[in-house]
Amino acid sequence: MPKAQDNTTTEFTFLNYDNPDHNVSHRKAVKSHVSGKYRTNVRLQTHPRYALPHRGSLPENEATRARPRRNPRPASPILPEVSTRQWHRPLSPVEVGFSGFRVDQFKSFPGQITPCVPKALDYYTQAISPMMEPFLLAVGMANPLMIWMYPLILSHESAYHSAVALSQASLEKRHAPTAIASLEVLHHRRKAVSAFRKELLASRGPPDDAALMTVLTLACLDALFRDDRVNNRKGLALIVALKGGLNNLGMRGLVKAFLVHFDYFWMLETGDSTLFPFNERKSLRIYPRPPFEGDVLSLIETLPPGIEAVARRGALGIDVLKILSRVSTFLLSKTDHRRHDSTPPEVRLPNGQDYPDLFEVCACLQSSPSTEHSLEKNLILAVIMFSFDIHNPGGAMSKVAAYRGSRQELTKSVPLTVPRSAQERACLIWIWMIVLRSWSLEIPPALRTLALAKAFFAEFAESESWTTVEATMQRFFWYPPLEEDFRRVWALTFDAYHETAPMASGTERVDMGFINAAQLLTPSVHAESHAALHESAGEATQKEVTSALPPILTLETYLEEVH
Repeated sequence: MPKAQDNTTTEFTFLNYDNPDHNVSHRKAVKSHVSGKYRTNVRLQTHPRYALPHRGSLPENEATRARPRRNPRPASPILPEVSTRQWHRPLSPVEVGFSGFRVDQFKSFPGQITPCVPKALDYYTQAISPMMEPFLLAVGMANPLMIWMYPLILSHESAYHSAVALSQASLEKRHAPTAIASLEVLHHRRKAVSAFRKELLASRGPPDDAALMTVLTLACLDALFRDDRVNNRKGLALIVALKGGLNNLGMRGLVKAFLVHFDYFWMLETGDSTLFPFNERKSLRIYPRPPFEGDVLSLIETLPPGIEAVARRGALGIDVLKILSRVSTFLLSKTDHRRHDSTPPEVRLPNGQDYPDLFEVCACLQSSPSTEHSLEKNLILAVIMFSFDIHNPGGAMSKVAAYRGSRQELTKSVPLTVPRSAQERACLIWIWMIVLRSWSLEIPPALRTLALAKAFFAEFAESESWTTVEATMQRFFWYPPLEEDFRRVWALTFDAYHETAPMASGTERVDMGFINAAQLLTPSVHAESHAALHESAGEATQKEVTSALPPILTLETYLEEVH
C-alpha cells in the first residue's frame, strides 16, 4: 500500500476558477466552456429546432410562466371600419407575403388574377358576407355566402370571375356611388360570361351550382348599376328550372332559402312579379292568447316593454315572437357592457331537418298592406332594417337588397296601417322613425323625407315632441349609438314639415303625404296598391300577383342574350 505521504495519481483534474494557483490558460478554458454551454442552452429553450434535442420537462415555475404574445396580424388596410368579429369561413388561399403584398402562394385561383383580385376577395369575405349577418340572424339561417358560394368561387372559373366583378363593383360604389363600372369590373364580367357559356355548352346534364351562382351574381351586378339590358333574373329562373326546381337545389334547403329571400326583397323593391310563385300556405298560424304559459311566456318575457305590450294582447303570432325574441337577445348582448361576446349564436339544425325559407319562418310577410296582419309584417320588416342599422350605423346597408326592399314596402304600407290600440300606435311610431332614418341616408334625402314627414306628423300629433318620440322608441328595440342620428332625423323632418305643411285638415294632409311619397318612389306600385285598397278581396289580388309564371327564356336564347 502506498504511504500517506506518497503522491497518488488521479484520473480527473478539478479546476477552481477562483483559485489563484491556476494560471491564465486554465481560467480561459473554464470560461469558454461555461459560456458556450450557456449559449447553447438558451438557444435551445427560446428557438427549438427539429434537428436538435428539445429541452426536457421544465420546473413548475418555468412551465407556468406566460410566454410573450406575438403581435397580431394587422387587418386589411382597405377596410378600417370593418368589425373585428371573427367570422366562421373556409380558409382562404389569399395570404400576406413577406414583402407585405397580398399573394396567392399556391396559385389556387381558378381564373386570371388581376391587380384588383386580392382586395376584391378581401372585401367579399370581410364586408359583403358579414353584411348579410343581421338578416340571417333574424330569420335563423346560416350564411350561404360562405357555406355555399365561397367554395364555388375558389373552384370554378365562372363563379370566381363573377364574384370578383361584383365585389370590386361594390367596393367602387362605396367610395363613388355615382361612378360607372370600371374596366376591371367589365373585364371580370366578360370573363365570367365567357366561362359560363363554355361550361353550359360543354355540360351534358343539368347546370351545376357554379352556373347558378354565376347567374345570381350577374343579376346582382346588373341591379347595382341599374342595368336591365340582359334579364339575368329570368336567366336565374331558367337555371333553377333546369336543375329540377327549388326543392332540388341541395345544401339541405339552404340554396332554396337564399334564392327565395333574394327574389322576395327584389320583388318588394322593384314591384316586379316573383320568379318562384308559391301556392297559398296551408299551415295555420298560431296566435297565443292569455293567460300565457310555458315557452310562449318565455318568448314574451325576452321582448322590450313596448313589443311585449303588443304581444300580450294576442296580436303577434308564434313565428313573429320567435324572430323578435332572437333579435332582442342579440341586442341585449350587444348593449350589455358586462358581456364581452356579442357574437350571434351559430345556427344549428336537428339531423334530417332542412333550412326553412323566408315564408316558412314568417308567413305574415306574404300579407298585403291592408289586412289585419299588416302590423306584423311591418314590424318584421322594420326589425330587419334595424338589425342592419345596428350592424353598420353609417348607412352602408342601403346597398343590400333586403334593406332596400324592406324600406320600399314599409314606405308603401305603413301609411295604410291603422292601429287598433295605444300599444300598436306606439309601435307604428317606432316603425315610422326607422323608415325616416333610412331615407335620410340616401343622396339626396330631401324630397322623400319631406313627403313622409307630412304623413307622419299629420297622423301622430304627439310626435311633435322629441321627448315623447324618444321615450316611445326606448320602449321598443333601442340602440344608444343611434340616438343622435334619430334626433337629427326627427329635427330635419319636423322643420321641413312645419315649413311646408298646407293649411288643410289633418285627413287631407295624411292622404296628400302618402300620395307624394308613393309617387316619388314607384308610381306603378302606388297605382296597384291603391287599386288593391278598393278591392273587397285584397288577399286574392295578392295571390293573383304572385301566381303568374314569369316568361322563361330558352337556354339557347339566354346564352345569346348574355353573350
